[in-house]
Amino acid sequence: WQGGAVQPHDLCRKGDARLTGWAGKPALVFIHGTGSHTLGGFGDLPGSEDWRGLAAIYEDRVFGLEHRTFSVGPIDNALMLAEILPAGATIHLVTHSRGGLVGDLLCLGAHSEEMERLIREFRREPRPDEAEREAADISAALKNAREQTLAEEQDKLRRLVRLLNDKALKVERYVRVACPAAGTALLSDNLEVFLSGLLELVRRGGVWVAGAAAGALAGAVSGGVAGPAAARLATEAFDRGLKLLARVVMEIADKRLEPQLVPGIEAMLPESPLGTLLARAPRRPGVGMAVIAGDIEGGGILKRIGVAFTDWMFFDRADNDLVVDTASMYAGLASRGAHALFDQGAEVSHFAYFRNRRTRGALRGWLVEAEPRRLPEWAELATVLAEREALARGVTAPPPDNTRPVVIYLPGIMGSHLEIDRKDPNRPGSGDRIWLDLLDLPRGGLRKIAFDKPGVAPDDLLDLAYGKLARHLEKTHRVIPFPYDWRLPNEQQADRLAAVVSDALKQHPDQPVRILAHSMGGLVTRVMIARHPKLWADLVNRDGGRLVMLGVPNHGSHLMVETLLGRSSTIRLLGRIDLRNRLQTLLDIMAGFPGALQLLPRPGFQDAGGEAVVDFFDPDAWRQLAEINDDRWFGRNLGGRPSKQDLDTAKGFWETLGAQPIANPERIAYVYG
Repeated sequence: WQGGAVQPHDLCRKGDARLTGWAGKPALVFIHGTGSHTLGGFGDLPGSEDWRGLAAIYEDRVFGLEHRTFSVGPIDNALMLAEILPAGATIHLVTHSRGGLVGDLLCLGAHSEEMERLIREFRREPRPDEAEREAADISAALKNAREQTLAEEQDKLRRLVRLLNDKALKVERYVRVACPAAGTALLSDNLEVFLSGLLELVRRGGVWVAGAAAGALAGAVSGGVAGPAAARLATEAFDRGLKLLARVVMEIADKRLEPQLVPGIEAMLPESPLGTLLARAPRRPGVGMAVIAGDIEGGGILKRIGVAFTDWMFFDRADNDLVVDTASMYAGLASRGAHALFDQGAEVSHFAYFRNRRTRGALRGWLVEAEPRRLPEWAELATVLAEREALARGVTAPPPDNTRPVVIYLPGIMGSHLEIDRKDPNRPGSGDRIWLDLLDLPRGGLRKIAFDKPGVAPDDLLDLAYGKLARHLEKTHRVIPFPYDWRLPNEQQADRLAAVVSDALKQHPDQPVRILAHSMGGLVTRVMIARHPKLWADLVNRDGGRLVMLGVPNHGSHLMVETLLGRSSTIRLLGRIDLRNRLQTLLDIMAGFPGALQLLPRPGFQDAGGEAVVDFFDPDAWRQLAEINDDRWFGRNLGGRPSKQDLDTAKGFWETLGAQPIANPERIAYVYG
C-alpha cells in the first residue's frame, strides 16, 4: 500500500521484485480473515493518522497476503507465505480473525523433539464430535479420507517448521486481532440457526433493494432495460443469487466438521486439532506478540437487547465481539506470554477494530514505538486475564458497614427486573423473571406483569444498563441497589426508598449517604423528599450527603407519549418479538401502569416549542390521537387508552411534586446530555 492510494502488493505473485532488496529493514504483512481480502479486512486503516505513521516507517514494504480461507487450511496459507518470503526476511505481522491462526503458525518454534511429538499427536486425539461419529461406525471411505488428510497435514507442518528455520525468517513484532485461537462458538451446533436467520434478513432486505433501487440494479443486471421490466430482472437476479448463496452457505455449515472438505472452517471449530497444537507448541524466540481482544457491550436499549440475545443464542452467555468468543482471542501461542489490550463497548465488534481509534492507535504503537511494552495501552496478558476473571466473578461481597460512603442506586423505568411467583418473599430472584427475560417476552410474557396481575415483585437492576457503573462505584462505596416496580405509582416506591435510606443512615452512622438516581428513579427520590422531609434533612446534614440526578424527566417525558402511541423504539421492538400479542394489546397493558403515566409531560409544561396543544391527562385526547394513528406494520388506530382515574392520579402526582421547592438544593447535582 503506497501513499494515500490503497494499492496492496499481492504476495501470491511469486518472484515479485518488491520482495527483495529490503536491506535488513522489516516488512509489514497483513493477513486477513475468513471469506475476506486485504482491503475487506484492513480497509479502514488507509487514510487515518495511524496509517500515515505506519507508512512513514515501512515506506513501500507493506504487503497483504491474499489467500483462500474455506477450501485451504491455515497450514497451507502459512506454507505459501513462508515459501514466498525471501531468506533472512524480517517481518512484522498484523492479522485479523482467522488470519491469526496463519500468523501463529509462522511463529512456531524450531524443529525439536518436542515439536516432532506435537506433530505426531496432531489429529490423533479426535474432537468430541469426531468420537461420536466414529462410534456411529462411519464409512470406510470417510475414515480413509481423514487418514490421508492427517498424513498430509503432518507432513506440511514438518515442511513449514523446517522452512522457517532454513530461511531464517524472523517475526519481530506481531499484532493478532480478534483471533479464534481456541475456535468460535459461532461454528458450534447453533451455526445453522445463525445462518438461517442471516439469510432470512438478506431475503427480506432484498425485497426492498429490488423495489427501491430498481434503476441502479437495472443497469448492472439488465444491460439497459428500463422500467418495470428492469425491476423484475433485478428481483429475479437477486433471487437466483440468494438461492446460490443459501446453497453454498448451508453446504459449508453441513461440512464444517470435515477437514478434507472445508479445512479452512474446520480449523476454527472449538477444540479443533489446530487450536490444540497452537496452545501447546513453543514460540520462536524474539517474537514481540500482542493480542487485541474485544467484547460488544452497552449502547441503547435496542442494541443491548440484541447483544444479550446474541450472547444467549450463539455464545452461551460468554463475552464476544459478535463473531469470536473473547476468551478464545487469548489462546494459541499467546497463552505462553504476550501483551494484550481488551476493548469493551457499544461500538466494539469483529468488524470495527481498525476503525476504532483506541485499538487502531494501539496497533500502530506496538509496531513502530521503540519500547512498545511500556505503552499504557498494553498490559501483560496474565494481568489482563486476572482482571477479566475478577470481573467475571461478579459483584464482590459488600464491605463491612460504616467503613465506606454509601450510595443508593436507582434505575429508570424498565430498568429493574420484575418477577412473579416468588418462592421466598424475602429472597429476590427466587421467582420467575418476566422482565427482562428474552425467553418469556416472545411468549407473551408482558401479560404476566399486567397491572391487575398479583405477585409481581422487583428482582434486581438490569446489569446491561447499570452493572458496569455499579461495579465501578463498588471500588469506593458501599453500593445499595434499589430495584423497584416501575409499574406502580411513584408514591409507593418513595415510601420503600425512605425505609432503605433510613436504614442506611442507621447502619452507617459515620459515613455520608448518597443517592444516585437515573431517569424515573429521580422522580421516586423527589417524591420521597416531599413525603419525608426530615429524612432528607438527616441525609444532607451529614458531610458528603447528596443527590445526583442522571437525566431525570423533572417535567415529564414526551417519550412516554410516543410509547403509548406505539411509536417509541422500545415498544415497537416488543411488538416485533412478542409472538402472541398484537402491539395494541401491549399498548393497553402499558396504559394500565400508573407509574408509566406519571412520566407524561407535566400539566401546563411549556417547552421550547411552546405550550402543548394536547392535554395528555384528558381521556378523550387519547381516543382522538388513536383515531388518526395508523401504522403500516402494526395496524390502524393504534394507541393506549388510559382510564380517567389513572390519568387523574398521574395529574395529582405532578401537582403534589411541584407544590413546594426542595430544601437544600445545593446538595443536588444534575447531569444531562
